[in-house]
Amino acid sequence: MAHLLWFAKFFAISPAQGAETIVYLASSPDVATTTGQYYYKCVPTTLSRLARDDRSALLLWRARRGIGRHERKWCVKRIPQPVARYH
Repeated sequence: MAHLLWFAKFFAISPAQGAETIVYLASSPDVATTTGQYYYKCVPTTLSRLARDDRSALLLWRARRGIGRHERKWCVKRIPQPVARYH
């Protein structure tokens, strides 16, 4: 695990860097009336061909939906609910 973390630090960015575009879009009057754009590093950018592929998006959604069912079934710890007692 330590090797993976060491390797990942070369590609990771800080939380502040990660939030920069979101903060820009939420607060800048320059983009107050802009809609339907994709931004990367505060600049409007065109999505890649793969990101615009509806078939791939559907396959990914279906695969993730299946994983979600598995997680709910096996990974979520159920907390017993107290039984209501009436006197």
